[in-house]
Amino acid sequence: MTKNNEFQPSSTALVAVRLYDDKNQNVRKVLKDEWYLLNNWYVLKDNELVKNDDELTSHRHLYGRNVTVQAVVGKNGSGKSSLLELIYRLFNNLSFIITRGMKRPKAEDICYIDSIHAQLYFETEGKLGSLECDGPAMKLQWGDIYENMSALVASDDYTKEADIQLRNNVSRCFGYALVSNYALMSLAPGDFRNDDTLNKGNWLNAIYAKNDGYQACIGIEPYKGYGSINLYTQYSLCRARIESMLVESRNREFFDGYSYDKITLDVDKEYTSRKVYGRDKRREDWKFVFEDRFYYYARRGSSIVHKILESYNLMNLNYADDTVNAAATYLVWKTLSVVEVYNQFAKYRPIGHTDNFRRDAEATFRKFYLNKENSDWDEEEFGNATGLISSMCEELRDDTSHATLKPRQTIDFLDYAERKCKEKEDWKWKKVATYEEYMNEVHGGVIPDTYDEISSQFPPPIFQPKIFFNREKRLSATNVNEERTEDVPYNTLSTGERQFMQIVTSMAYHIRNVVSVKKAKGMLKYHNVYLFLDEIEVSFHPEYQQRFIKLFVDTLENEGLLEHCNVNITIATHSPFILSDIPRDNILCLECGVNKSEAIERETFAANVYDLLNNQFFLDKFVGEFAYEKICEAIGKMKEWDERKDNGGKIQIQATEFEAVHHVINLIGDKYLRTKLTEKLLGYHPDQETAQAYMQKKRELEELQKKLKL
Repeated sequence: MTKNNEFQPSSTALVAVRLYDDKNQNVRKVLKDEWYLLNNWYVLKDNELVKNDDELTSHRHLYGRNVTVQAVVGKNGSGKSSLLELIYRLFNNLSFIITRGMKRPKAEDICYIDSIHAQLYFETEGKLGSLECDGPAMKLQWGDIYENMSALVASDDYTKEADIQLRNNVSRCFGYALVSNYALMSLAPGDFRNDDTLNKGNWLNAIYAKNDGYQACIGIEPYKGYGSINLYTQYSLCRARIESMLVESRNREFFDGYSYDKITLDVDKEYTSRKVYGRDKRREDWKFVFEDRFYYYARRGSSIVHKILESYNLMNLNYADDTVNAAATYLVWKTLSVVEVYNQFAKYRPIGHTDNFRRDAEATFRKFYLNKENSDWDEEEFGNATGLISSMCEELRDDTSHATLKPRQTIDFLDYAERKCKEKEDWKWKKVATYEEYMNEVHGGVIPDTYDEISSQFPPPIFQPKIFFNREKRLSATNVNEERTEDVPYNTLSTGERQFMQIVTSMAYHIRNVVSVKKAKGMLKYHNVYLFLDEIEVSFHPEYQQRFIKLFVDTLENEGLLEHCNVNITIATHSPFILSDIPRDNILCLECGVNKSEAIERETFAANVYDLLNNQFFLDKFVGEFAYEKICEAIGKMKEWDERKDNGGKIQIQATEFEAVHHVINLIGDKYLRTKLTEKLLGYHPDQETAQAYMQKKRELEELQKKLKL
């Protein structure tokens, strides 16, 4: 990257993990004191990593100039998840360091795990770097950047200037980790409560609850904080993330035969009160405050509500209209919420807090300024509440990051309503049925082409959308070549289809948010993103497993995300179909915590699935265990009959005994194995004349099939 920390496209990847002297079994599990190389970019010489100049490393650009893919494989219990969890802990500890001193009012304090003894190596811009954690000692090194953070772990001895420099260095050379793990039993906070942390908290719960605008350098999808997964929330999030991507792709296929059909809209005027307080007992009280009494606060000139609307130039709205009233209420609450949560707006926190919804602006401003805890805040920049709120709303409106998307959507709608109310004082919003009707009404039918513009002009959250896809369907009636499309509601898609969309859209959504963070003093803006896709094949048909990497990388490219960051994808999988899209040198094979990659001689890329199962997944049989046992029993029974033959080679076998073995052999799906075992079995048939006649007819049938070319 440049000295100004600008984005520079390059092949970026996590290279290796080294575990040493770790006695904590909860961390180690089956892992050993050794090196785990995630690709062949570097080789070990004298226990040091040395760059591999072999020409085979050219496949680091196989997936694109700045996207790389690698995998970790092995049987259950081989150490795949243990290794990834160790990496997550390292990212967590770095997050503890870089968020020190940050005001993160909606986030839990990150916990430092002081029982980690490991190093994580990475490369970007052709330079090797390392993040080392040795108990309370922590170091980051990359090129001429060296940060010894050990003194910051257990001490408050730091300065704001030093913190800013540290964050600049971290965002320049390191990256943001996005973890996707939908396996039910994985990454449950209860499994990590025995990790030793300095502040005695559960580090994983803190990561789940780290709502800080992508500052801490790790995020996990889906949310499993305190062992809870809200399926309704996951459904709603996925649907919301699809909307703008779907509109953007409206002139092409969106996913696997599905394309854009329509998005219907329905106004939910209680959205704000339900979102803020949910099932809280005070919901009805706050519904009264947020909606039924909003007009009163909007018209009271001294109130924070009034001054926010005034700063947005929204002074002529008709609050008798339920839709306008709901949108304006949401805008004020969301403005205060954004300032409360996101540190780029920290200087506006004298006003920016959701508890200030009903308060007087100047009184709140003065109370904050006189508070001794806030003595370092500079009043001179604004002078009074009106100046502060005006600057706050202007900056929020001009911001283009993910943090301000929803208020910007609402402002876009209310700007239109403001114009209409100026033309006609009692103007009211007329109901629209679809997204196209909304855009026709608000923007004259012009639908933007880019994702960012589509997102900014999308209906605000009080409009609850329903997504419908077009799907190409081949008829199975008389004309099998005839095709037609059918309308498919999003909620009727199969589990596997929705799971695929969930993973792809959530990762694309988070990457877009990571790169949207604005450069600001003391803020981290990451240019490298490390994706960890664990147990990725959950709910996937083998066809989706086969196509996953292609579809996923295409999505990153089509969404323009690779123009703003370097992406390294690490996949932990049991699927040979996924593995066949990854070169052998990008695969770490584990067996009981031991690196077995060097013992694998055959190439994996485009390899036969059976070879992959045998070599990379250490499988020595390719049928179900129950079927395997039954076949072995049948073969064992025939061996037993051989041992019972008399000197003349004859044996007496009960018909029922023969039929039991015959039944098992007839069930075998592999034609060659079934034929050979049948031929052997007929040698024991009680009626040899019948057996010989059967074999003769079988040979005649085979000759006839050859002649007919069947």
